[in-house]
Amino acid sequence: MPKLTCVVLTVAIGLTACGGTPPTSPPPAATASPAGPAAAQSGLAAYLPTAGALPGWARSKPPQTYTADTLWEFIDGAAETYVGFGFQEALSAGYAFGGSDVGIEIYQMADSVGAFGIYTQERPPAAQAVSAGVEGYANSNVLIFWKGPRYVKLIAAGPDKPGLAAVTALARAISDRMPDGGPLPRDLTSFPQGNLVPHSIKFVPKDILGQQYFTNGFEASYQDGQTASRLLVIPCATPADAASSFKRYRAFVGEGGKTRALSPTIADEAFAGTDRFSGRVVVVRAGAAVAISIGASSDAAASALVSEFLRARRQEKR
Repeated sequence: MPKLTCVVLTVAIGLTACGGTPPTSPPPAATASPAGPAAAQSGLAAYLPTAGALPGWARSKPPQTYTADTLWEFIDGAAETYVGFGFQEALSAGYAFGGSDVGIEIYQMADSVGAFGIYTQERPPAAQAVSAGVEGYANSNVLIFWKGPRYVKLIAAGPDKPGLAAVTALARAISDRMPDGGPLPRDLTSFPQGNLVPHSIKFVPKDILGQQYFTNGFEASYQDGQTASRLLVIPCATPADAASSFKRYRAFVGEGGKTRALSPTIADEAFAGTDRFSGRVVVVRAGAAVAISIGASSDAAASALVSEFLRARRQEKR
């Protein structure tokens, strides 16, 4: 399968990190009763193609909705993960093409970052890129994409029926009925591109590095020769919140060994050390953001990567 190509992401975001909680917003419309799914009357049904709108396709299963209270009935075992990314409501429906059925699942998240986050959580390392939504891929009998605060799955009975072209046409018909998201947050667009592992950027809603006070962050993977490393960025509500989280993590790293003070050239404060679970770390605070390099070949290499990120972040802020 060909590798996924890079695409431009558009995300609407409003996060409170470093001990905060993901934002919430009201669901798009009425939801099912706690007793179980019901015939969908919610706004999610508006994204489904109407009768005759897509040649060859016909609705084979009426739409049903699920709330956070009933999601386990639909995806038992995965419901908790979805709720962690800000799940609000889900819709399922069925369409048929030439006798082959395709199940449609639309998940409404609290915001676009939540949809992007669950998409990256489930995206396999290698899959075939498809032109649907902001970004999408096909893998075996599944086509998945995200757009705005919505995460969409199309699941066919098999990889050959009704075929990728037909399923992609259905996905685009759904995507075209969805409004676009807003501008991408600078914390997501500022990751340095050199040695960046393609499609490795993801959203981490909570317990980053096992620390409860690190929430709503972004992570990217890098490969420099034989050295694999990660860069974590955690935007906080205020510089004081960031300074508090920075201090707590420095104390945590110090419990497992020594920390080394660094002279920040582009940040407010910095240190290096060894996280007993994650290995070598270089940690900086710049205003209301904490950036952490993990596993770099040296303090200098880690500092260079973090500094490049912070410079790009400042340029986007202007």
